[in-house]
Amino acid sequence: MKREEYIELLRRYEAFLSEMPLDKYKEELRPIKTVEQDLPKELNPLYDLYYSYWTEEPTKSFPSFEDFFNGYWDNHERGPYILKFIEKYFWGCSHDFVKKGLKARLYRTFISVLTQFHFCYTWKAYCSSKVEASANWI
Repeated sequence: MKREEYIELLRRYEAFLSEMPLDKYKEELRPIKTVEQDLPKELNPLYDLYYSYWTEEPTKSFPSFEDFFNGYWDNHERGPYILKFIEKYFWGCSHDFVKKGLKARLYRTFISVLTQFHFCYTWKAYCSSKVEASANWI
């Protein structure tokens, strides 16, 4: 991509960040600490985050956190890894209880990774040195 395209991608990413309802999520999700265990690799959201928010496509749209989480949950809700995770840590709890806790947990990861992506997009827009980011480094 050309520098101008990276600058446009950064501009669009920053517009996406500026529209995020941080106060809403702070109020809704901050107090929830029910899912603090290490997530199995198969449930780690980094691959999904990179797929959704790290791009070289200047026209890619960035999903809201709600859309991101709903897609994550839909992909994992009935899978063997989430069922084993629930069985190990949340035996007897409803899926809704785990879903709410996992949403709060993923939100904290989401915000941290989006901050990393912001740095990387800024670097690509204004610096000539190469920067790489990958979910495969976990």
